[in-house]
This record gives sequence, C-alpha cells and structure tokens, in this order.
Amino acid sequence: MYTHNTFPSVAQGLKCPMWLVPETYKKYKEEKTEYISENDIQYNGGAAGAYRKTLEAYKVFAADVMKRSEVL
Repeated sequence: MYTHNTFPSVAQGLKCPMWLVPETYKKYKEEKTEYISENDIQYNGGAAGAYRKTLEAYKVFAADVMKRSEVL
C-alpha cells in the first residue's frame, strides 16, 4: 500500500526532496538501475502528481511557521 507515509522513505532512498522523486526515479531507472535494485526502492508512478504537490504543501507550511513565529 502506498500512502503519503511512503513518500519520505522513497525520497530518502533516492536522496532527493519528495517533489523531485518522479524525475529522480526516472533518471536512476535509466542510468543507475543497479542502485534501485540494491536499495529495494519501489516507486508507484501513479503517485507522481501527489509527490510533486508536496513542494507547494511545504511552502504553505513554512510560511505558516514563519507567521506563527512572529507572534512569539
């Protein structure tokens, strides 16, 4: 089962931010197939849009943290 909880582990395995997983996985699949196999990295291509959306979600989160910290 793939959920948002699997996103960080795949990103860590590929050593990239979550929003870059689709592109990074594709690159590794073409250029470093052995790395994917050796590290048992499993990526669900159907979740590509959800991976990319994490960038905007983290921007919103960071802006909210900054706004809240101003009140402290």
